[in-house]
Amino acid sequence: MEELLKVLTEIRDLLAQQQSQEKLGFGPPPSPATIFINRSHGGVWYRLENGSPAVIQEQALTCRLQGIGFETVSRRDKETSKLHIRVTADRQYTLEAGGTTQFSRSFLAACATFPAGALHSKIVTIQPVPGEDDSVLFCRLWVGGELVRATEVPSAGDSEAWRAIAKRALAAVNGQ
Repeated sequence: MEELLKVLTEIRDLLAQQQSQEKLGFGPPPSPATIFINRSHGGVWYRLENGSPAVIQEQALTCRLQGIGFETVSRRDKETSKLHIRVTADRQYTLEAGGTTQFSRSFLAACATFPAGALHSKIVTIQPVPGEDDSVLFCRLWVGGELVRATEVPSAGDSEAWRAIAKRALAAVNGQ
């Protein structure tokens, strides 16, 4: 039994070493690519290529959650709050959604169902889901192949309840 444990430890160490090695050769810059989540360009998410929107056709992104946070950014000469979801997949991405959108609220409500640190570096699938209204987009979060059902979804106007949900979601993903 001790020998088996030793072999399994060696395998784990080799896998960790392999994952930590940098890829050599030509490739994208190490900075994260930004993916914008909204329905303004005929899809549910897009990236900018040479300044023009390029719709992403895939319906979901399977990735490792690295962190989430709110940032104030300037868009169309206005300051606005955005939810930034930092993930690693085939490369690093920052998913950006409006801070008070249905997408952000449904993502945060799903994350808030987990204890602190439970989602950091966890493999999840993020799926934007269009609502009936052309401007509405929801988020489905899958963990371990299971759809996460939010246990608490207050009304959009209940800012105190949403702050509490955001705080729990930040703790679940960022480990704080």
